[in-house]
Amino acid sequence: MFVVRVSSSLGKNALLDIAATHELLLLRPSVVSSKKQLDLALHLAKKSFGTKASIAKKFHLEFLLWLAGCKDIRKAFAETTFTDEKNILVISFGSGTKKQIMDSLSAKEKKLLFSDKFEPLELERISLSRV
Repeated sequence: MFVVRVSSSLGKNALLDIAATHELLLLRPSVVSSKKQLDLALHLAKKSFGTKASIAKKFHLEFLLWLAGCKDIRKAFAETTFTDEKNILVISFGSGTKKQIMDSLSAKEKKLLFSDKFEPLELERISLSRV
């Protein structure tokens, strides 16, 4: 898995098509404020897949459900999907390299804006979303 913030010259539909074929999540950067959120969602997705308790059939979608803190994939996409092609947080679970993914998205890398601090309520929302 790698995470990068990008700006793309492609339109939303083209980006979503690429994301579907490359196991990418294209999110609003404001959805993730710290690396801790990503780490927790990754850990919980691995655990649910390992115990066969996952809701989604694909790992990257299970990760999204945990990150969004919900059980409905449509709701998770509605709450997290990017709205501006010039500001996208890309999370890759596929086999392509960072350069290959960036090229396919016609993207330029931007600085990640993660905070060193994290909101405990955000982590609680993720971890308790299936209780």
